[in-house]
Amino acid sequence: MWWKRINRYWKPGLQAISVLLLAVFLWNTALRAQSETTDWQSTAAEEADWKQIGLDIFRQAAEENRLSDPETVRSLVERFGACGHAAVDSENQVDMVCREQVEAFCEQVSKEETGEVTIVEVTGQGAFAVYALKTADGVVSVDRSYYRYSGGTVEKTAESTYVADYWNYTQDGYLIFSGIMYTEELYLLTLSETEECKAFRVQPLEETCRELNRQYILPIGYKKNNLFNTDWSEENFGELDFCDVFDVFYQRAMGQPSPYVADDNLSVGAVYEIPAEEFEHVIQTFLKVDSASIREKTDWCADGYYVYRPRGFYEVGIPDSIYPEVTAYRYNGDGTLTLTVHAVYPYGGTSRAVIHEVVVWLMENGGVQYVSNHILSAEEEDFIWYVPRLSEEKWEEIYGLAVAESPCRSYTKRKVCLQGGEGHELL
Repeated sequence: MWWKRINRYWKPGLQAISVLLLAVFLWNTALRAQSETTDWQSTAAEEADWKQIGLDIFRQAAEENRLSDPETVRSLVERFGACGHAAVDSENQVDMVCREQVEAFCEQVSKEETGEVTIVEVTGQGAFAVYALKTADGVVSVDRSYYRYSGGTVEKTAESTYVADYWNYTQDGYLIFSGIMYTEELYLLTLSETEECKAFRVQPLEETCRELNRQYILPIGYKKNNLFNTDWSEENFGELDFCDVFDVFYQRAMGQPSPYVADDNLSVGAVYEIPAEEFEHVIQTFLKVDSASIREKTDWCADGYYVYRPRGFYEVGIPDSIYPEVTAYRYNGDGTLTLTVHAVYPYGGTSRAVIHEVVVWLMENGGVQYVSNHILSAEEEDFIWYVPRLSEEKWEEIYGLAVAESPCRSYTKRKVCLQGGEGHELL
């Protein structure tokens, strides 16, 4: 009857085991619930912190209409830093605070270690983005949350996640990364995913470099002009486009926006006759060049006009993807200033797409003239961000009427409209 004895002890033992397993299950369930509650509470508390950290600064700036003021941006960057977060502005005009955290993270990525860091990007206009970066085995994941101030409060307006498919901490101290970003809002608008590319200057830059950049280089940049995209000097202007020079300097020389703009209709080509005195004044305000040299390189009419075609749809390029940064400067004994400039090209993954040297003459009356530009090095042979103006032949092919047929008429503006493949003058 041994089995009866076994059965006698087995049943109570089985019951005890069942009770024990049930207790373990309930205990694990409680722990998991507690963990999930703790995580949720942590996330909620963290989000509440982001909403509160700079709220007083936002409110005061909004009252004074200074949400986009550089000092407001600087104050927000410093506030996030005081709270222990790495932070920088979206234009890289303020030194990153708590940069040691980012440097350590970049080291962990290079060594394929595990790590995480948070970077706050203050974007101006009462907004900022929080980038929560995590890495393991050399792979970097990005969680981005976007916050905006409105009506006295800061609210999260968007969030997205992606894996960085490009990561580069450059020798100039820039962190550049990119990836395919997914957000429900963007997907509903575009029915596709969107690439994000970020460039954060981690290492500090001398404030004088930034100020000189804002004064002499940044207002010109690489947008629809080749002043900094080609070699030239006062002795040899090379391939410098004087119509580009006219465009970028008009407002500073004349004190008002240029009226010589492209037509709103993309299929219409606009042509202007600009009096010689006006055209040459704009250029000669910022370049030491005689009238003969300007006329040699432009469409000059002996009646005293320049025939000018503003850049249209086919001559835009991709200027917003690249920007200049002065990294060194030298005051010379002859009254000139030499600036070393790096072209930062985030979508190219580099902080030195081009390195060029610009010489400017600081005039006694407070003005400035540009003396030369010299390309020191370039990572790409073709500067894809710059598109030359259309040749006369190409312009005729697109818009259907050659400028050369009647370059010296008494109009001040002529439009050429494409209709049925033929050009028509609109007087």
